[in-house]
Amino acid sequence: MTGPALLTAAILLAGCGGTAPPGSNETTGGTTRPAFLARVDSVCARAVTRHAGDPFPVTDFDPEHPDPSQLPAVGDYLLGYGGVPATTKALHALRPPPGQAAA
Repeated sequence: MTGPALLTAAILLAGCGGTAPPGSNETTGGTTRPAFLARVDSVCARAVTRHAGDPFPVTDFDPEHPDPSQLPAVGDYLLGYGGVPATTKALHALRPPPGQAAA
Protein backbone atom coordinates (compact mmCIF):
# COMPACT_ATOMS: atom_id res chain seq x y z
CA MET A 1 0.00 0.00 0.00
CA THR A 2 1.40 3.40 -0.95
CA GLY A 3 1.62 6.46 1.30
CA PRO A 4 -1.55 8.07 -0.11
CA ALA A 5 -3.48 4.85 0.23
CA LEU A 6 -2.32 4.50 3.83
CA LEU A 7 -3.35 8.09 4.54
CA THR A 8 -6.79 7.47 3.08
CA ALA A 9 -7.17 4.20 4.94
CA ALA A 10 -6.17 5.90 8.18
CA ILE A 11 -8.75 8.64 7.62
CA LEU A 12 -11.51 6.17 6.81
CA LEU A 13 -10.71 3.51 9.30
CA ALA A 14 -9.80 5.45 12.39
CA GLY A 15 -11.40 3.51 15.16
CA CYS A 16 -12.24 0.54 12.96
CA GLY A 17 -11.25 -3.08 13.15
CA GLY A 18 -9.83 -5.11 15.94
CA THR A 19 -10.53 -8.42 17.51
CA ALA A 20 -11.51 -9.38 20.98
CA PRO A 21 -8.71 -10.81 23.09
CA PRO A 22 -9.20 -14.30 24.50
CA GLY A 23 -11.45 -14.37 27.53
CA SER A 24 -13.16 -11.05 26.77
CA ASN A 25 -16.62 -12.43 26.02
CA GLU A 26 -18.22 -10.85 29.07
CA THR A 27 -21.94 -10.19 28.77
CA THR A 28 -22.26 -7.36 31.30
CA GLY A 29 -25.09 -5.09 30.24
CA GLY A 30 -26.22 -7.47 27.49
CA THR A 31 -23.41 -6.60 25.05
CA THR A 32 -20.33 -8.72 24.52
CA ARG A 33 -17.07 -7.32 23.29
CA PRO A 34 -17.16 -9.52 20.14
CA ALA A 35 -20.70 -8.29 19.35
CA PHE A 36 -19.59 -4.68 19.80
CA LEU A 37 -16.55 -5.20 17.57
CA ALA A 38 -18.76 -6.82 14.93
CA ARG A 39 -20.93 -3.68 14.88
CA VAL A 40 -17.82 -1.49 14.60
CA ASP A 41 -16.51 -3.60 11.72
CA SER A 42 -19.89 -3.36 9.98
CA VAL A 43 -19.85 0.45 10.09
CA CYS A 44 -16.29 0.45 8.73
CA ALA A 45 -17.07 -2.05 5.99
CA ARG A 46 -19.87 0.19 4.72
CA ALA A 47 -17.47 3.17 4.62
CA VAL A 48 -14.79 1.22 2.77
CA THR A 49 -17.35 -0.10 0.25
CA ARG A 50 -18.56 3.44 -0.47
CA HIS A 51 -15.05 4.56 -1.40
CA ALA A 52 -13.49 1.41 -2.86
CA GLY A 53 -13.53 2.56 -6.49
CA ASP A 54 -12.10 6.03 -5.89
CA PRO A 55 -8.32 5.98 -6.41
CA PHE A 56 -6.11 8.60 -4.78
CA PRO A 57 -5.30 11.25 -7.43
CA VAL A 58 -1.57 11.70 -6.69
CA THR A 59 0.75 8.71 -6.99
CA ASP A 60 3.75 10.23 -5.21
CA PHE A 61 2.05 12.31 -2.51
CA ASP A 62 4.09 12.70 0.68
CA PRO A 63 1.77 13.83 3.49
CA GLU A 64 4.73 14.84 5.65
CA HIS A 65 6.29 16.98 2.90
CA PRO A 66 3.47 17.81 0.49
CA ASP A 67 4.15 19.43 -2.85
CA PRO A 68 1.97 22.57 -2.85
CA SER A 69 1.06 21.98 -6.50
CA GLN A 70 -0.56 18.65 -5.52
CA LEU A 71 -2.69 20.05 -2.70
CA PRO A 72 -5.68 21.14 -4.83
CA ALA A 73 -6.09 17.61 -6.22
CA VAL A 74 -5.67 16.07 -2.77
CA GLY A 75 -8.13 18.56 -1.26
CA ASP A 76 -10.73 17.84 -3.95
CA TYR A 77 -10.29 14.13 -3.34
CA LEU A 78 -10.74 14.48 0.42
CA LEU A 79 -13.82 16.66 -0.05
CA GLY A 80 -15.39 13.71 -1.85
CA TYR A 81 -15.22 11.82 1.42
CA GLY A 82 -18.09 13.64 3.04
CA GLY A 83 -19.05 10.30 4.57
CA VAL A 84 -16.14 10.38 6.98
CA PRO A 85 -18.02 12.55 9.51
CA ALA A 86 -21.05 10.26 9.12
CA THR A 87 -18.86 7.20 9.71
CA THR A 88 -17.24 8.83 12.73
CA LYS A 89 -20.68 9.74 14.09
CA ALA A 90 -21.89 6.15 13.58
CA LEU A 91 -18.84 4.80 15.41
CA HIS A 92 -19.32 7.20 18.32
CA ALA A 93 -22.98 6.17 18.56
CA LEU A 94 -22.00 2.57 19.28
CA ARG A 95 -21.93 1.86 22.97
CA PRO A 96 -19.16 -0.48 24.12
CA PRO A 97 -19.83 -3.02 26.83
CA PRO A 98 -19.52 -1.61 30.36
CA GLY A 99 -15.91 -1.59 31.49
CA GLN A 100 -14.66 -1.58 27.88
CA ALA A 101 -14.98 2.14 27.10
CA ALA A 102 -11.77 4.03 26.41
CA ALA A 103 -10.54 6.14 29.29
